Order: sequence, then C-alpha cells, then structure tokens
Amino acid sequence: MVKNKQKTFVVINLAYIGDVMVCSALCEEIKRNYPESKLIFVTNKISAQVAEGIPSVDEVRVFDKKKEHRGLLGLLKFASVFKGVDVCFPIHSYDRGNLLAFLTGAKRRISNKQEKNLTRFLLTDCLDTNSVHVLDRTLELVVPITGKKPESSMNYRVKAEYSKRAFDMIKEQGYDKYELIALCTNTKNPVKDWNAKEAAEFIKLVNKSGRRVVWVGTSNSAEMAEEVENNIGDVFLNLINKTDIALLGGVLKNCRALVSVDTGTMHIGVAMKMPVVSLFFVPFLVDEWAPRDESYTRVILNEDGISASLCFEKLKELI
Repeated sequence: MVKNKQKTFVVINLAYIGDVMVCSALCEEIKRNYPESKLIFVTNKISAQVAEGIPSVDEVRVFDKKKEHRGLLGLLKFASVFKGVDVCFPIHSYDRGNLLAFLTGAKRRISNKQEKNLTRFLLTDCLDTNSVHVLDRTLELVVPITGKKPESSMNYRVKAEYSKRAFDMIKEQGYDKYELIALCTNTKNPVKDWNAKEAAEFIKLVNKSGRRVVWVGTSNSAEMAEEVENNIGDVFLNLINKTDIALLGGVLKNCRALVSVDTGTMHIGVAMKMPVVSLFFVPFLVDEWAPRDESYTRVILNEDGISASLCFEKLKELI
C-alpha cells in the first residue's frame, strides 16, 4: 500500500470498553501512516461512546447482535452498507467479526491467530504473535500494511460539552473548590476489586490532604460506596451510576488524577494521559493489561490486597 494514498479502513471490536480503548492506538497508527484515509469503527452500543472519543476515528457504526443485526440475515444487512473497504481489522479474530469483515468486501482482512477459531480461513492475514501485552498485539496488526514498527499510543478526547456538564455536576454538589481525585474500585469480576476497608482509608487520606474523592463506576460499586458512606464519617462525591461513558470522560477531565482497578475507566484515564494509579490483584493481568508509561502512571500489584497508604504514596508521586 502506498503511504498517504486515500484508503478506507474498518476496525471491528465488539468487546468491552477497555478492549475498545486499547484499539485507539491502532486507529492512531493507521491515521499516522494514512492521514487522508477514512477510518470506520464498528462496535456495540455500550462501547460506541468510547469509539466516538478516539480522535482518529471518522465514523462509528453500532452493531446490535441481539436485535437489529442478529443472525446471518442481520450480519448481511449490516455489511451491505460498506463500500470500497480496503483493509478490515476484526479484533480478536472472533467468528462473528471475521465473517463481518469478509462480508464488507474488504480486500485485506487482518487479525491475530486464534487456535480454536473456525473462520480463520476468511482472513487474508492471520498473524502469529509472541507479544504478551494486549496493546502490542493490537498494534502489530498494522505492520503488514505499513512494514514499520508502530509508534502510537492510546488516545481519548473528551468533548468540551461533556467536560462542562461534568463541571456543573461537581459545582452543584459544592466540590468545585477542591482538587479532585477520581476513584474506581469495582469491575464485573470480584477478584479484580478493591475492598471497602482500604477504599475508606484512602478517602480519609485524600481528605486530610485537602483534596476530595469523586467515586465513579456502575452498579458494581454502589453497595461498597454505600457501606463506606455509612461508616467512615468522611465525605466524598458519589457519582456512581450517574454518568455514561462520555460524561465519565468529562468527570475525569475535571480531576487531578485517577485511582482505578483494572477496568475500562482505567484505560480511559490512561488514554487521556492523566495521572493514573492502577490497582492489580492478578499477576498475569498486569503482564497483559497494565499501563506502562511511568511518566504519568503507577501500577501496584498485590495478590493479597493493596493498602490505602501505599496507594496514596503512589498517588503523591504523580501529583
């Protein structure tokens, strides 16, 4: 492929928010090499707002596998609107993604090799990789068309309207006069969660420093936040279940730093290049998912638990 010649690229990622955020690096690398190209991102409804915040993405198309685009007829309907696709990247090489990539008519269909995948034959390039980190594995997909080592990192842009809406929420609760630390403690997998005791102690340490905590997350965090709120006697701004992804980005934009377990919020903070302390409790997940730029991140791994004091010390190193 000739550098800078106009092309149409499609990235397909139907997974979770963190996976889609990691793909932002691939999108940035495509646009770095082909700045005049059109880049279409295909994802699910939940992750669409993440894709919309990737600066290099020109268009986001939502694939609804449970309703509108269910089954083979749904796939055909969805794929029929694609015209003139040059390269398609079905991330993770799942059967649905591979089939969709094929149906778009893309000339090249590039993904990582999956041993148990039945539709690998639909790919033009099925890459073997020795890379452990998911970011490296994703970026390697662009090498067959550029022939160069990738240089891009994750990137996420918060629209001004969401930053303003978030500020208004913060001001309404009287927290606009504080330097704010965002806190995310829970995931869909309890083994990756922080515990209420240490979260409460961390909030106390932040409050003593003259700052305040903004607790973000979904319903997985609500019970813990309620427990902490009823027991510690210290204050924090509870925004759990009060934002969508775009507004969450706005909240983070109004914060000095983020402390987060291994979940989509962590990846958004890292992609925003804000100071992030990442809490990990499973060693192999560090190797695969932990942020690596120590200029603005700190990673803590402890299978037996992470103390509030250690977390606060790492936070102070950054801010």
